[in-house]
Amino acid sequence: MSVSNTAPRTRSAAHRLREVLAGEGLVQVPGIYDPFSARAAQELGFEAVALGGGVTVSVGYHVVPDMTMISTRDVIDVSRGITRAIDIPLIVDFDDGGGNPLQVRHAVQLAEAAGIAGLMIEDTDFTYPKHTPPKELGKIMQFKDNHHLSREAAVHRIRAAVEARRNPDTVIIARTDSALISKEESLVRMRLLADAGADVIKPAHFPFEDAAEAVAACGRPLMMVPIRLGSSTPQEREHARSSGVKLLLEPVPVSYAIYAAVIKTLAELKSTGGVVVDHSDTVKFVQETIRYPEWGDLATRYQG
Repeated sequence: MSVSNTAPRTRSAAHRLREVLAGEGLVQVPGIYDPFSARAAQELGFEAVALGGGVTVSVGYHVVPDMTMISTRDVIDVSRGITRAIDIPLIVDFDDGGGNPLQVRHAVQLAEAAGIAGLMIEDTDFTYPKHTPPKELGKIMQFKDNHHLSREAAVHRIRAAVEARRNPDTVIIARTDSALISKEESLVRMRLLADAGADVIKPAHFPFEDAAEAVAACGRPLMMVPIRLGSSTPQEREHARSSGVKLLLEPVPVSYAIYAAVIKTLAELKSTGGVVVDHSDTVKFVQETIRYPEWGDLATRYQG
């Protein structure tokens, strides 16, 4: 008898992510919030999970907007608890990787030590925040289109990440936001980032209906992501599947479902003094997910 999250692992998480990339078909990767939601995703059959810097670490752990106020170390601190809780790979949004190529190298090695399987690093310049508040609260944040690194600097950033790996299986995911400039610029950068050694290319803001062009352009597994306050649409999923996209990232739904539940429950408790909903079914799933019976068996074994 063993408890899953303390069992020995014969393959690294990065190696398991390589196996996912080598498999057939489109793989949906949910953004998770914490170790529990990551374990729940594993129990429900997802092959990998992702941690978002903005929607999760900035908002949920630091209560600040996604305006480049958190560091790679902040993200790694959150990641450690998650990688200890799961056997499936964790992919982490590292924004600019810390900034210059030396900071990127250091961040990659710290990430590997924390058990992170894949790192997303983008081609934006965080001298100034790339996001600004939406014109109307409740809408998606505004994206700047003038904060991109030069092509050369973007390539150096990814090359530094690739060369920094101590585990050759660690997956470097190169994100480009250059579709905000033009689709043509995005396609050019995808090729350059692939040539720099990126294992996966993530063209943010790129139209799903043109995904086949991106797949052909980069010659690497492609990750697509919907830029909205919600999940991908059925049409986007079909475009991704039929175009040969490998990973479909869903960064938003889980964290915002958690925020909504917290707000609703606290508001009800404050206004009425109690909470009507019976969470017995949730308690059972929680107890199964945290391996309560197995830990109980261990406690019995170790009694004197």
